[in-house]
Amino acid sequence: MDVEFQYVAGGHPWLEGGWHHPEAPYRHWLLWDAAGDHNAAEADPLASPFGLFAGAADGSRHAIAYVDLRQSDTQRYFQAYLLHWADPHGDGSGREGADGYRIDHMMDDLDHQHVLTDLLATFWAPLMSAVKARRPSLRFLGEQADWGLGTDCLTAGTADSVFAVPLRAALDKLDKSAILRVIEATEAATPKDKRQVLFLENHDTDRMMSVAGANSAKARAAAALLLMLKGDPSVYYGQELGMRGQKGPAEDTDAPDIPRREAFRWRADLEAEGSAIWYHDLDRVWSLRANRSNDGVSVQEEDSDPSSLLAWYRRLIHLRRGRSAIVRGSQTFPCARLAAGQSLGYARDRGA
Repeated sequence: MDVEFQYVAGGHPWLEGGWHHPEAPYRHWLLWDAAGDHNAAEADPLASPFGLFAGAADGSRHAIAYVDLRQSDTQRYFQAYLLHWADPHGDGSGREGADGYRIDHMMDDLDHQHVLTDLLATFWAPLMSAVKARRPSLRFLGEQADWGLGTDCLTAGTADSVFAVPLRAALDKLDKSAILRVIEATEAATPKDKRQVLFLENHDTDRMMSVAGANSAKARAAAALLLMLKGDPSVYYGQELGMRGQKGPAEDTDAPDIPRREAFRWRADLEAEGSAIWYHDLDRVWSLRANRSNDGVSVQEEDSDPSSLLAWYRRLIHLRRGRSAIVRGSQTFPCARLAAGQSLGYARDRGA
């Protein structure tokens, strides 16, 4: 499950209930002014650095306020929240519960405001420890906010894994020297009992097929690296089909991101019944889409084609699942000393 509870949006009872009512029970759960004062009757969360406005794709704007993660009440609340979804029966079995959580925007000093600080050690680590006391097998994946190597999230924050963001940039370019250099840095920065999640795409990046200039050979090479290198691979929906998409012109809403977040292509017809194309009526966004009906990029069009990108992903995943060395083994690079421009080769070993 993806969790993001560092902010609340307009309409949320914590925000609406406390904004004009200083005695509201949830008022002290939010940051109301730059000093973190929860008691000033005139305090307005939207008149300080802690009050934000978020633009929606339809042009509307919504209030957002920071949750005060230092408060014992909010810490107890979020512990109960995570335990509810991880162990819904409350017996430690985890039956029908989440197997793990992705922590969005994980950082030590929230948005560098210098008020919610030391969060990794004082908020995230105790929270993860409390949840794992009930569900020891549950795993936490932290999205490091700085998109660096994520060492602090793994150590001080005690997350089980982070995203291999620097490696993604090297894989995007299929740059052998950069790949080797980043892999070395990533392994050095990752404790032995922690993991890195490899990815080529996510909702904040341009799609690989667009980055590769619609070059299928490059997309296949990147897929092979993603699924065969050391780490836990993550496939963004539609990546395995070769869906395209790039960020649109900047504006103060999420609309520019919609072209790289288009709905998964089940059918050849982009507007087939059941397709999640709610953005269809946003002409400025719909006109930026990269995918078209009957363009060969859908499950319907690729499912029975052994030469399709979808078939390639299926073969790689089948190969990975059948070999423990690929899933958990070590890796070496016999080609590391070869000249630039020569092939990148690597070996996976089960080890001891």
